[in-house]
Amino acid sequence: MQYLPFRSLLYRYFFYGWLFCDASRGNGFEQAAALRHNRAQAHWLPTYMRRWLVLGVLFFCAAAFCETALNSPHVSALFYVPSVLSMPINFVTAVCWLGLAHKWGDSVPRVSLEPAPSKKEPPQTPRTGGQEKSHREGLVRRWQSARPRRATGARPLSMNVRHRPAH
Repeated sequence: MQYLPFRSLLYRYFFYGWLFCDASRGNGFEQAAALRHNRAQAHWLPTYMRRWLVLGVLFFCAAAFCETALNSPHVSALFYVPSVLSMPINFVTAVCWLGLAHKWGDSVPRVSLEPAPSKKEPPQTPRTGGQEKSHREGLVRRWQSARPRRATGARPLSMNVRHRPAH
C-alpha cells in the first residue's frame, strides 16, 4: 500500500475538495454522474464542519489565554484570526452540505399557461397527445446528437493501438 506524505494527509484532513468531482464538465451523462458522486460524498461534510469547529474553538482558547494570562495582545491576534476564519469555512461547508443533501436546484417548477383549476371542477388529467410525444422525440434527438460518434472503420477505444511507422 502506498502511503501519502504528511502534508497531503493534513490537507485532506481539513479540506474536502479532493472528495468531489467537477459537475460542470463533460456531457450531460458525465455531469449527472459527477453530481451523483458529489451527493454520495456529501455525508462527509458534517465531519469537516466538526473539525473546523474544534480547530476554531482551540485557537480561540489559545488566543484568550495569550491575552489574559500572558498579557500579549499581539500574540493573541495570531490565534484570533484563524479562529475567526474557521467560521466562514464552516458556513460555506454547511451551505454545500445542505445543497447536496437536499438536492437544491433539481426541481425546476414548470410554468403552465393554462389557468389553475377551480375548486368546483375536478382536476383535469394530463394530455397524452402530441405534446408529450414531440417532447419525447426532442429528448431522443438531443441525446443522439450528444453521443460521441466514431468514424467508420475506426477501431474501438478499448483496443490497444500500436503506433506504426509511416512508410
